[in-house]
Amino acid sequence: MAFKIDDMETEHLIRLLAERRRVTPEAAVRIAVRNQLDDDEAAARSSSGPGEPSSPPMPSS
Repeated sequence: MAFKIDDMETEHLIRLLAERRRVTPEAAVRIAVRNQLDDDEAAARSSSGPGEPSSPPMPSS
């Protein structure tokens, strides 16, 4: 599976992740995406618990 990344900084970070995990760059992309999805789900769960507003109420002036 080939991939193309236009952002050189992103490409560099993916290559570093691939070297660190000793995986292919394609696998590193999958790992990064899965980690981001896990982080997003955790943030969504923690920000809107049962009975709690998703954002703090605005103070009245």
